[in-house]
Amino acid sequence: MVPMSMRSDPMAAAAELIVLLKSLCKRLQERNPSRDGLVYTTWKPWVAVGMRNVDYKRARHFEVDLSAFRNILDIDKERMIARCEPLVNTGQISRVSVPMNLAFVAVAELDVLIGGLINDYGIEGSSHSYDLFSDTVEAYEIILADGQLVKAQQYIEEEREKVATPLR
Repeated sequence: MVPMSMRSDPMAAAAELIVLLKSLCKRLQERNPSRDGLVYTTWKPWVAVGMRNVDYKRARHFEVDLSAFRNILDIDKERMIARCEPLVNTGQISRVSVPMNLAFVAVAELDVLIGGLINDYGIEGSSHSYDLFSDTVEAYEIILADGQLVKAQQYIEEEREKVATPLR
């Protein structure tokens, strides 16, 4: 997988992403919570690693398909920051970043999704030295259930003061 910024036509790739984001936001904005119920992804329950009962997905719900969000957007070698979508797995990023002499600080033992590492905090073998995977994230862009796109940053650039870590 080639990061969007390194593709032969990065502007076309960025345009595709914008269309995807706008369509997802629009779909969520058109949702009627009292009629449509809770928002769930189309991720099938049998794909889950855990033993959690997933009967909630069989109930009345509003499905959103996130399957297209599996792209590496950019790898900034100087700042050592990877921008990616939630369904990118650690193997995909490693195949692109290792030839650049870059790797994750908190190394995942398995080939897992970045979104899963963030939502489950990403307790990995190297976490005792470098913190949880979610602590290494600089910022999130999150689409809320009402279709609003928000950016949550861990640090204020000017002050480098810890202000917010989403999903905690």
